[in-house]
Amino acid sequence: MWLVKAEIRESAIDRCGVFATEPIRAGQILSVWRRLRIMPEEHYNDRCREPGELRRSCVRLIGRHYAHEEGGSHPDDFMNHSPHPNVLYHLGVMIALTDVSDGEELTVDYNNYFSADSCEPFADRTTGTRVEGVSPRDALMRACESMLALLRANPAWDGT
Repeated sequence: MWLVKAEIRESAIDRCGVFATEPIRAGQILSVWRRLRIMPEEHYNDRCREPGELRRSCVRLIGRHYAHEEGGSHPDDFMNHSPHPNVLYHLGVMIALTDVSDGEELTVDYNNYFSADSCEPFADRTTGTRVEGVSPRDALMRACESMLALLRANPAWDGT
């Protein structure tokens, strides 16, 4: 369920992306996944080798557990990777890491979405840096560090 106004349109990063259609403030919750289907990494690895909705929409929930939101395509399915994302995906919630302008593309770090065993590595289109996923522990630590940085930068933020 998206809680901000955004639209899918052509992206300079990769085909389609998700763009804000209103200003978004750092700390604002953008999306909460409601109908999660959770699977172990082994099942994810087997299912996501084939093209289709599951491959496009499945990401790490936590540890070696993956999830996708059932019910067809969602804007989340079109979020592009950036080495300097403006959105954090963590435990089925997307949170703005920075202030986002109307018309700006919303991006996430795909390294946190996958483990090295479950991802098909690719080169970041803007930097050429290899995107290959990280360990479950590193993904959780990165998410926690991002949340702490967000909280420290916004002392009045109450999680809404």
